Amino acid sequence: MSATLKKKNITLKPEWYYSENDLSSELNEPVNIIRELISDQNLKPIYLLNRRLFKGKTINDVLKNTNISDYQYKRQKKTKSLQNNKEYNRDEIIHMLDMSDFKFMERYIKEFGLEPSSKNQDTGTSYYKGSDVNKITKAIFKNQRPILVYPEMVVDDRSYYTSQLIQALKINHKTFKQLYIETYHLESTHTKKVKGHSQPHIMYNGADVNKITHLIREDYYNEPVKEF
Repeated sequence: MSATLKKKNITLKPEWYYSENDLSSELNEPVNIIRELISDQNLKPIYLLNRRLFKGKTINDVLKNTNISDYQYKRQKKTKSLQNNKEYNRDEIIHMLDMSDFKFMERYIKEFGLEPSSKNQDTGTSYYKGSDVNKITKAIFKNQRPILVYPEMVVDDRSYYTSQLIQALKINHKTFKQLYIETYHLESTHTKKVKGHSQPHIMYNGADVNKITHLIREDYYNEPVKEF
């Protein structure tokens, strides 16, 4: 539950610079609220090593006159639906549900196994029943939980073992397991023996991780997704 910052009496170190994740942790508020606050106050970030940073003094000045409980946490945009008894092609679904083609393919087709209800033999266009699409949309929404993190991107052409990924994504092990492994089904590519460790490390491909990060940002933060 959001709370009034004045009552919490939280003060950031004025000379320090904080990322949105840092602010979320320090203020104990979801990143969604932090980003909404930054946008509403028209705060300009400083970019350092590809990170958006905000000076502690700037945030402190904003919080003096701002009640953060006024900002409602929205897990995702309002769920949209299609007409149950109507058929839609892929482009229509993407447009009407305001999603990326990447999300449609990764979640609706690959993950949930959406199958076409009919096909135009002349054009080869597949059509999907609205009720089938709506069931998947509801399932995706039902399975989502509020998150307090905004995962960073990693290097595409690099392999990572778990502890490296957690550090690069700037999330903890529990969140990595719940989001990347259990919810978005990140798969390992191989195992690797690491000096000083008795057990081989499970390795993940950076490009695979980034695809999921893009999906997380679309699902939870309504950000447009890069097409792959």
